Amino acid sequence: MAADLGISEATYTSWESGQAEPWGEQLYNLAHHFKLPIAALLDDNFDYELYLMVLKARGTL
Repeated sequence: MAADLGISEATYTSWESGQAEPWGEQLYNLAHHFKLPIAALLDDNFDYELYLMVLKARGTL
């Protein structure tokens, strides 16, 4: 996963362990990799089910 995102293993491990968080371009790349809006990664209350419904309604999923 780290290689796919263009980051070091140590950086990715620090994200997984909660010692650090992605920011800037790293955050964008992570969201892009999972095909999510950045808000989904930042907001604990992000409604993923609603997001999927909107994408389906738009025909983009």
